[in-house]
Amino acid sequence: MKWLPAPKIPAPKLKSFPIVVVLVITGVLNYLLLGFPSPLDFSNRLLFIGLVAAAGLVAFGVLAWLVPRHINRQAENASPRELIAVTVLASGGQACGVACLVLLPTVEAVFGVEFEAADYLVYGPMFALVAAAVTAIYSLKLFIHRWKGMLVLEQELKQAVLKAEFESLKNQVNPHFLFNSLNILSALIPEDPTNAVTMVERMSKVFRYNLQNTDNATSRLGDELKVVESYLFIHQMRFGENLRYTLDVPPIETEKQVVTQGLLTLVENALKHNECSREKPLHLRIEAAEGWLVVTNTLQLKNRLHTDSTGIGLKNLRHRYALLTTREMVVAETAGEFVVKVPLLAVIVNVDHKQTKITTENMELFNNLFGEPKQENNKSTKNQNFTSSENLMDEDRFWKIIQAAKDSSRGDYEQHYEEVAKQLYKLSPDEIILFANSFRFFRGQANTWELWGAIYIIQGGCDKDSFIVFREWVIGQGKDFYFKTIKGPETLAELETEFIEET
Repeated sequence: MKWLPAPKIPAPKLKSFPIVVVLVITGVLNYLLLGFPSPLDFSNRLLFIGLVAAAGLVAFGVLAWLVPRHINRQAENASPRELIAVTVLASGGQACGVACLVLLPTVEAVFGVEFEAADYLVYGPMFALVAAAVTAIYSLKLFIHRWKGMLVLEQELKQAVLKAEFESLKNQVNPHFLFNSLNILSALIPEDPTNAVTMVERMSKVFRYNLQNTDNATSRLGDELKVVESYLFIHQMRFGENLRYTLDVPPIETEKQVVTQGLLTLVENALKHNECSREKPLHLRIEAAEGWLVVTNTLQLKNRLHTDSTGIGLKNLRHRYALLTTREMVVAETAGEFVVKVPLLAVIVNVDHKQTKITTENMELFNNLFGEPKQENNKSTKNQNFTSSENLMDEDRFWKIIQAAKDSSRGDYEQHYEEVAKQLYKLSPDEIILFANSFRFFRGQANTWELWGAIYIIQGGCDKDSFIVFREWVIGQGKDFYFKTIKGPETLAELETEFIEET
């Protein structure tokens, strides 16, 4: 069992008085237990006790410095029981060393007492036992202190989570938007019941979407557009012709992914911070082209003081996109317009080719990039549609990544995978999945009896696992080598056997 790393909680402050009392008692006990053959006068007895106490103080000071650092360093891989055991044994050992190397030789020099080897074997462990007992008490106190500290941290974390959830709920049910909508609705019901019913339906769509999609990192652009249209319809009931908007999004782009409620955030910012009146009608334009979603609005701020608050929402949105793609969100401001460009994300397809949301869980596929795809119900991987162009990376780009990794590794086979990983770190999660699918596709293309036979003859044997590794090595040698090999496996005979055996 691997213990989770504990927070770095400072050790409890040591109070000097209890330590002095413990060390004096330790000195008296040692004096009584040592039982010197010749009696000492009172001053020499005090001197002896002082020497023992000083040695104990040195040993205890070393432990007080060492124990917390040892615990903090080893807490990730050891249990509390193991830590206490190791600490007590270590303290006993070093106390025994202090007794045998410092204390007893000092007593011999000061009091003229000669100790034999047997005495060292008795007095050293005796001093170690006392030190180990004191260390055990201190270690127990330290763990109790850490346990209390972790309870406090746990409560603080729970409070932070509750606060975040509360803020999230407040954002989901925006009271300002709700009250404005209800005011519009109350005025609309007696005058235009038909539009009032439509407005209620649109309001329900907006709030339902906000409540149901908070756990999704991304959403389909088409779904976001429907919610934004409902949102703009409600505001048009309020502003009339003072609010104008156009949507220019090709149907093919509506299948792409965007950050959940990201488009709604941009539209909300435009309405919140810009004047919308008969003298200054607000124009909104939403476009999608070449992998980007562009939201443009006329720049006519209600108050310059409000501009600072817009940065919070945009900063949050920029951070959310940074977690999903290497393409950065673009914000531009001109004399008359405010423009925000956000990247459209490709639909993620997992190894079983079912559409799914882009979440951090998809990054687990990166760790299994060079492993075999999961098989369900004992179905062969040949039944999986790895040949779909929608699920594969552009071939030229794929081989450029492979070649760059090969050039960086400089022939070091063990370094090769690490260089591939470095190349993939530059990609977005969806691009990584496409690369993984492409890698498995090319490995599947090389799964032929001819290639199996060739490597079997060269190496004098070959099992399934080694054949998988070999095919991965063939891919890693680059595009030309790969296609030459699978087209004519006999060309492998031209290579040195040792070079093949490295795989």
